[in-house]
Amino acid sequence: MQLKDILRPVSGFFFIQPFVIMWYMLNSDNPSQEYISTGWLFQVYMTVLFIPYYAWYEKIWKNDTQKSHNDTQKS
Repeated sequence: MQLKDILRPVSGFFFIQPFVIMWYMLNSDNPSQEYISTGWLFQVYMTVLFIPYYAWYEKIWKNDTQKSHNDTQKS
């Protein structure tokens, strides 16, 4: 696992915060309470889940790209 596999979902977590807050402001009677009790915890959970997913995805993407590059060179 590389540093970028950790930083990508963490930076995404911070990037999406204004949109989540706006969503709660538009669709909730008590946006701050819902954000703290549901939204924030769910986002932290999803961020932690995405860290190993991005590591796996980068590994698959790298292997697929190398295979495609090798196939192109053989032709």
